[in-house]
Amino acid sequence: MALSGSLVLISMFPWILKFTFRGTNFTLRLLGRALLYPMATCLGSVFFGELALRLVAPERILPQLLVVALGFTAAYLCSALVPSVRNEIISFKSMLSELRLSSRVKSPTV
Repeated sequence: MALSGSLVLISMFPWILKFTFRGTNFTLRLLGRALLYPMATCLGSVFFGELALRLVAPERILPQLLVVALGFTAAYLCSALVPSVRNEIISFKSMLSELRLSSRVKSPTV
């Protein structure tokens, strides 16, 4: 029962989003583009982490975590070579700096 309900919701999801985006400049294509690089980076990180774990094959848990963390780090550093990902990182940094500046300006003095 739960599986059939989930499958129905998944099949209806594009139409739900299309209805939700009506009257806005946002489209399913823009949503797909916005999700493409984060999903690819995540899948690449899992791939690099698993590959590093299989190549090194440490026995204890702490070295395993370290190897997987290094694999994830390598994947994220490689993703920074993609220009659109780099632009997103830059825009995120500028947004954080604007938030810091606005919190300093709005903080009340006692």
